Amino acid sequence: MPQPSTGHTCSVNVNAGTLTCGSLTMSATTAPENDLLNISTGTATISGASTTNGAGCQFNLTSTGILNIVGTITGTPKFSLTSTGTFNIGGSIAGLPTLSTVSGSTVNYTGASAQTIYPIAYQGNLGLSGSGVKTISNTYTSNIVVVHENFINNSTLQMSVGTIALPTYLLLIGNGVNNPGATITATANYTGLYFYSAPGQTFTNNGTITAPLANLTHDSINGLTLSGSNPIVATRVNLFKGTITNSNKITLGNGGISYATVQRGVSSNTAPAGSFDVAPSFNVGSGGLNLLYDNGSAAYTAGFEVPGSNTCYAFYIFDAADVTLGSDLTISNELNFYVGTPTLRIGAHTLTLGGVITYTVPGSIKGGVTSNLIMNGATTVNGITNGLNNFTINAKTILGGGINVNGMLTLTSGWLVNGSNLSMANGSTITRSGGSLLASPTFIGTVNLAYTGGSAIVTGLELPVGSSVLNNLATNAGGVNQHATSGTTNLLTDAFPNLTSWTGNKGSSAGQFTTSPTANAGGTSPEAEFIGSVTHGNATYSIYRGPVNTSGYKVVNVSFKSYATGNYIQNFPTYLKLQSATSASGPWHDIWSMPYAPHSATTVSIPNYSTDVGGNMYFQFAFVGDYYATDYWYFDNLVVDGLTPVASTATVNGTLDLTIGTYSIGAGNSLVLSGGLTGSSAIVGSATSNLTVSASPVVGGGPNISLPLVTGGLYNFTVSRPLGANLGSALIISGAANILNNCLLDCGSYVISGPGSFSISPGATLKTAHPSGVAGSIVLSGTKSSSIQADYVFDGSAPQVTGFFLPAEIRNLIIDNAAGVTLSSTDLIVDGDLTINSGKLFTVGTGKQVTVYGTAFLK
Repeated sequence: MPQPSTGHTCSVNVNAGTLTCGSLTMSATTAPENDLLNISTGTATISGASTTNGAGCQFNLTSTGILNIVGTITGTPKFSLTSTGTFNIGGSIAGLPTLSTVSGSTVNYTGASAQTIYPIAYQGNLGLSGSGVKTISNTYTSNIVVVHENFINNSTLQMSVGTIALPTYLLLIGNGVNNPGATITATANYTGLYFYSAPGQTFTNNGTITAPLANLTHDSINGLTLSGSNPIVATRVNLFKGTITNSNKITLGNGGISYATVQRGVSSNTAPAGSFDVAPSFNVGSGGLNLLYDNGSAAYTAGFEVPGSNTCYAFYIFDAADVTLGSDLTISNELNFYVGTPTLRIGAHTLTLGGVITYTVPGSIKGGVTSNLIMNGATTVNGITNGLNNFTINAKTILGGGINVNGMLTLTSGWLVNGSNLSMANGSTITRSGGSLLASPTFIGTVNLAYTGGSAIVTGLELPVGSSVLNNLATNAGGVNQHATSGTTNLLTDAFPNLTSWTGNKGSSAGQFTTSPTANAGGTSPEAEFIGSVTHGNATYSIYRGPVNTSGYKVVNVSFKSYATGNYIQNFPTYLKLQSATSASGPWHDIWSMPYAPHSATTVSIPNYSTDVGGNMYFQFAFVGDYYATDYWYFDNLVVDGLTPVASTATVNGTLDLTIGTYSIGAGNSLVLSGGLTGSSAIVGSATSNLTVSASPVVGGGPNISLPLVTGGLYNFTVSRPLGANLGSALIISGAANILNNCLLDCGSYVISGPGSFSISPGATLKTAHPSGVAGSIVLSGTKSSSIQADYVFDGSAPQVTGFFLPAEIRNLIIDNAAGVTLSSTDLIVDGDLTINSGKLFTVGTGKQVTVYGTAFLK
């Protein structure tokens, strides 16, 4: 077609017939000097190349016409489909034509050779056929092909790798069909299928979608239904809005070392977050499953995106997402509050954290009386609103905010750096087999303690000091040793105003330590600084100071602040360390060691450190490994405190359960039993240990208690319970054995001996089954005193004598021995009653006299 003169048009009109030509050349350059091929209801076929000079060359389909171009299209022509016409493109497009479509129109790529799909919004239908590969290229300013009506694939669709800013997508607003023999390949990064529509959509896959699809995105509030016989294997599924029906046709992950990702919701979303209707098939590889939760118009619950194993690798919460767990969940690597104001609600489930919590933004975790949290990785928890039912510590955990435990706190290993942020609700339980608290919790009412495991355990700050707090206490198979509470004495504080007290690699060049006017580690300016290098090398750089006198101490608490940058390639294993030794020449032992990684300002706490403690102690900060790995390491505020034993008192108001193991009171400590006792394992005392059987808050002051074997002796033994205590073994008393007013001690046939003293107060009762009577039961070399208002009971099974320690005047006397009891001491005055039980015998020795001012009973 010739180039028209100015203001003129050259037109070829195909109204109802057929136009076929081998090739077509249009010479017009710009409008309005146009070369026009107008097709209304006919068909135009160009079997060869179509050569055009510019936008003045136009192909117009105005009704139901059909345009077939088999060969190459060159230049920048304009193709306009203004009705229900069909444009079949059989060759390649060289250049950037203008292609405009309307609803009802159809564009088909039909080539037998490779073709590039022009990335525009197809307002009507898009079809792919022919043996040539159809490629969505990544060379345009937008690499997204949008189909508003129906997409039908009978060929091979290939998507080129995209970028986060310019992804390569097939975006379907209408329905889609991938027919038998057809293939869609979107395995490259930032490629995928995107479904976006106001009405519901259907995608039928009877062909092949090459595994794994990089992204499958659903962004349609009215839902997407998957049909067809073949699955879709996807690395990532974005559930921005709506529900995918027949989600079991999706396989998430491609096995091997791959990972998989599901995102629900999207930033600034004004609709509910998307979801699966049923669980997809999970084939997540060793890279793990990442779950991302973004904003929805309403709070929502984690659902079928969580596999049946209830595990994922990472869990990210974005924007204003408010997400409740729908099942138990284990996060093996990271929980990240990433952006905005996100909330995670545990609900009536158990959240297990195997890695860290990253607070990129503050975020919040909300619990409740049915919520459980298990910490398997060292990290910081910024507090949990509404508390928890059960809280389990299996690794070092720092509380950055308040947590109230309503059910059970389990301490298995690591430390809970709780400060003042942990509270235990009334009736809650602390179970401990290892690990420790670094501060006493706030006890709101009473708490139960249960020690588990097979190794001996020393009680810690979980043991309440209040006399009314501890309810039940159960020992473990290895035995429980009551701790002496620890007072602290500061032995060293260094805020690093300079390095005058330190020796070693000091200086301002690479591989040396200096001071910096910064406060990156979270202390105050100045702070210590280690300087990295721009070259690789494997070395140890360190500074040390000492001696610090730790004489008289068995353990110390150590803390400091740390911050590091860098994280470049490491050619050698690289570590940051704080070490100790007993001399400046070592050997050095790790107090703290971490594989080098950049980290924000953090406080490192090492409680109860015992190595090298007890004399002169040296401290060393060391960088070990490849100094190329770091820019800078900052540290500050080194504090070393010695722990001084202080006597403790454990008051058990409920039941002391000795079924499994022993309970050792410990030197200088006291055990008060205000409730009951079960089990037969021993109570282990010492010459400075105290044991009291006291009245409990219940009516009657508590039941009579039968003590088990008590070994190791006691300092003081006190009975202050009306219904009293029964000995289960002999006692050795170094201090005093006291039966207080109106209380009872049943010695049985056991002996209380040792250098201590003995007293029995008014209204108290002493029962003995010893053949030698009171003198046989009480064999203490210290002073012995007895109130004339005390009661005595003789209930042996062998003949007894009253013994010389029976006072000459008492309140009541009870004889309950069928073998007989003989008054062997001086004359006896009974101010109250003399009771001789049925079948029992009381003999007054020759020359002895019993005077009863009350009543003599023969029962």
